[in-house]
Amino acid sequence: WRPKSGSGITIRADWKPDTPDQVMIFFDCKTDLIDRTRALLSPDLKTEGNRAIILPLDQALPEHAIKTALGWALTYHRDRKSAAAKSS
Repeated sequence: WRPKSGSGITIRADWKPDTPDQVMIFFDCKTDLIDRTRALLSPDLKTEGNRAIILPLDQALPEHAIKTALGWALTYHRDRKSAAAKSS
């Protein structure tokens, strides 16, 4: 998923037969979204580097962390432009 407006980055979700007990949400690995989500919202969040949040299917979904990370991703470029304009 990616906003047509260009305000955010691409988000992708995937499930694979070789890891049937988890779903992964992928983000652009050049962003700080994974680190920011882990640091501010959920230190125990399972991740794969800076590119994915791993969601084990047998555990409760960290809804707040996921919703926030998705919101940040969908507005990533807009938020960066806004922050840059404020600091100028």
